[in-house]
Amino acid sequence: MIEPGDRFFCNGGMQGEFDGYDSYRFTVTDWDQRGQYLAFGRRPSGELYGDDEEAVHDKIAEGVGRAITKLEPDDWIVHLDRDFELDSSACSPPEDTRLAPFYHKLADCPSLVGLPTIKRNQLIEVDRTSPLVDICYYRTEQSAKKYCSFKYYCMFSNQMMIWQELHLWKSLPRHPHIASFDRVVIDETDARVLGFTAEYVPGGSIECNPPRIFKFKWLEQLITVVDDLNLQYGILHRDVHPRNILIDEKSDSVKLMDFNFSEWIGDYRAYATDRRDDAAGLAFTLYELITRDNSRRSEVFYYPDVESILKMKTWEIHRDVLLDRDVESFCQTLQNWLKARANRVVKHWSACPAHIPKPPSFSNPEKSQIDSADHGEEHPSKGLDLPVHDEANGSKYQVKWDRPEAAKRIKGVEYLASGDPLDGTLEAIL
Repeated sequence: MIEPGDRFFCNGGMQGEFDGYDSYRFTVTDWDQRGQYLAFGRRPSGELYGDDEEAVHDKIAEGVGRAITKLEPDDWIVHLDRDFELDSSACSPPEDTRLAPFYHKLADCPSLVGLPTIKRNQLIEVDRTSPLVDICYYRTEQSAKKYCSFKYYCMFSNQMMIWQELHLWKSLPRHPHIASFDRVVIDETDARVLGFTAEYVPGGSIECNPPRIFKFKWLEQLITVVDDLNLQYGILHRDVHPRNILIDEKSDSVKLMDFNFSEWIGDYRAYATDRRDDAAGLAFTLYELITRDNSRRSEVFYYPDVESILKMKTWEIHRDVLLDRDVESFCQTLQNWLKARANRVVKHWSACPAHIPKPPSFSNPEKSQIDSADHGEEHPSKGLDLPVHDEANGSKYQVKWDRPEAAKRIKGVEYLASGDPLDGTLEAIL
């Protein structure tokens, strides 16, 4: 379930100085119900531009979370007063500036030809693990419930990320220590690409469900998969972390998942200054698993200098952690590997022997192209990069994502990944 503190997120938006105040018009996302709100208000001059900007954004998101309990279901405008509470006396804005994402038709994606697919209404939601990630199951002729992880985009700001992750993950060779790509997810109306499913490993990540005993062979397996990604496939995972590592009890092995931060080595913006190196990520991961000390990189996006943990005289084993070898063996193996990796530098992904091809760019159609297309009732336009409530486009169908609040779902009712309750029998995958 999505943690209460993570449910609402302020995406930012328009802000400016007006009449001695900082005025704002921000989009706030409710990840639980997959809805977007426009938050309006005024703050003391300079507050939105100072060192406390992030804290103010968090308070705006929290204020929207409190306010929507007092709104009608179709309301999307939230005016907040100076105490971040709902201001019912404020006037409405002239237009809706929220954007709906565009979804390519599967038939227009030659890069996805031949991949197995599944319609969104063939997936049953089991758990909302994090924003844009749900655990689901579907039926096959062999299994009444095949579980999977469903990753998708329902916000304009996430479409490029999911598009790239889908192409990267589906291109990776089968690997014993990487969670497998499963299926492309399409919508129910005209087969537009919404996201994908990946292998589900029961038990969750080792951050959420840390093992009582951490095994030396799991460190060796993590070293193997990082080496293969970097040196064979030309890929930087860029988020090697306990939250992205699973333990498959059947094979007694670790599996790396989630490639939403991943990039092709030497071929992405800010590569030269990037400080999310996978070798350092693995070093911090091992330290965090052994000591349960997450403070070293918890508050920063870019990793600090890995020497800060390597130069420590010893790593103090947390009282709830057991190792199947002495801690010195873990640390020495890590340091030997880091030293060897320092001499194996890949400058560009194309130099790797089994490199993964880069995906085609995600291109949005121009509004003129959309308007000139055939918009019959059976195959209306979908998911436009236009305001969600633009009256000029009110007849154009858009992918529906809203769903009931998790805490208010009807007991005993199963819900499809679309947010609708299951009516009848779940359609099986052939």
